[in-house]
Amino acid sequence: MAITPGKVYDMSLNKYFGDVTLPNHDGIASDVLVFLLAGVTMRWKQIVAYYFTGGSVDGSVFTNIIKEIFEKANVLNLNILGITSDMGPSNQAMWRTWGISAGRHTSY
Repeated sequence: MAITPGKVYDMSLNKYFGDVTLPNHDGIASDVLVFLLAGVTMRWKQIVAYYFTGGSVDGSVFTNIIKEIFEKANVLNLNILGITSDMGPSNQAMWRTWGISAGRHTSY
C-alpha cells in the first residue's frame, strides 16, 4: 500500500518517524507491507505484522518474517493452511527461497 513519503517528528516521543522499518533495508518509507492471518471456515482477519518499505524490496527477507509468524501462530494453536501473495518481483524472490517458482511454462 502506498503512503506519502516524508519524515514526521513526534514531540511526545521525541522521535522521528518515516524511515523504512523492513530488516536490511533503509531510506524513507513510501509503502507499507502488511501481513495478516485470516479464517478459512470463519470470517475473521487480523493484522499480525507491518513494515514500512521503500521503492525496492528484497523479498528474501519475507521468509524469516513468515517463519516467525508461523511460530507465533503455532504457540496460539492457530493452524496456518496456506500463504497467499501476488506474484510481484519481491514475492517471487520469497517463493524462490523456498524452492518454489511459477512461470508460463511451469509444470506441476
